[in-house]
Amino acid sequence: MSQSQVYLFLYEKFDVWKWITGQRRWYHAGVNLYGKEYSYSSEGILALSHANNFRGVPLKRTFTLAMTNISNADFMNKINDLGANAFSSAKHSAETNNSCHFARTLIMYLLEIDHLEPELEEYLHPASSLSPCSIM
Repeated sequence: MSQSQVYLFLYEKFDVWKWITGQRRWYHAGVNLYGKEYSYSSEGILALSHANNFRGVPLKRTFTLAMTNISNADFMNKINDLGANAFSSAKHSAETNNSCHFARTLIMYLLEIDHLEPELEEYLHPASSLSPCSIM
């Protein structure tokens, strides 16, 4: 059985409109495991081999989560399914279906849990209808 450590990477971005509306913290999220970072944008699901920078925005925070027991093969099947369905490029929305929504879905799958710890919820699934997480 293969295992991999799961990490959540958050990249803080600044957007004048969001600052004006009082929502000052905006993030792009990526999930790192099996040596790659997986994230979601208007291009669809991305598998990146670098860390500490997403399109010129530096890494703001790393959460070390847990080990996953999901095999790399099963994980790739899940990525393909998500990319063809809920997280296709056509379904991307900066407000309602973005990298934070993707990271939340992926973390819950990988760790086989039905909810996130409160601190992660704050970043990935706020109580408001607009996520503080947005893609560049």
